[in-house]
Amino acid sequence: MILKKFKKTTGILIKETKFKEKSKYLTFYTDSKGLVTLAAFPAKTSFLPVFALPSKYNISYYTTPRDNNYLREIDCIDNYRGIHSSFNKLSMSWHILSPLRKLISSGGEDRFIFNLTDRALSAISESRKKKTDLLILNSFYLMLIIHLGVGFSVNLCVKCRNKNNLYSLSPKTGGILCKKCSAGQSDIMIVNVKILEEIKNKKAEDFFNISASFKVLTTLIKSMEIYLFSNFSTKPPEIDL
Repeated sequence: MILKKFKKTTGILIKETKFKEKSKYLTFYTDSKGLVTLAAFPAKTSFLPVFALPSKYNISYYTTPRDNNYLREIDCIDNYRGIHSSFNKLSMSWHILSPLRKLISSGGEDRFIFNLTDRALSAISESRKKKTDLLILNSFYLMLIIHLGVGFSVNLCVKCRNKNNLYSLSPKTGGILCKKCSAGQSDIMIVNVKILEEIKNKKAEDFFNISASFKVLTTLIKSMEIYLFSNFSTKPPEIDL
């Protein structure tokens, strides 16, 4: 008789996929196991109504000799309530979850990504202004880009090293371009580099005082999404802001 060895961790539910009639595959980004997908069978139907994307859970599961993971127990510890009260906030959360779903491989612990995601979701859940949500989302993407090793300088042109007339973001060249170097570059996205620099460098107590329009902040988010996903040779999902 082989005894099951149960594993315990905390994870943010980022994806669910139905299989059969009442079963689901649940994908979590966890604080100690990285990306984990668990099968939840009909015997766990009492758990199914509580699942919501995104939410944070304490989970217990076991792995078979064939490396299949099965849910044993689950307990919701934070449902990011404010996010589920508004479709706009829910769409913001999908922008946070999409790189975890599409760019991160299973296995391997990365507590930084877990903590960054948890903080961003919590902040959006608690905020009361759309501008605040957009600033949080911009900061999330900027920090994730740096952490995943494809960061760029916001102070100079990646081509000529000029610090003046910074104009666009280019995935192919790997960073910010000045107006002169942007000419003829087919993949450029025109962005407000000064606001991007403020988002990167502002202290916590001054962060939400950044003065920028919805259009500027939305353009920055979409540009950084394209930049990040392009560096992994894929396209970002089309989600409204």
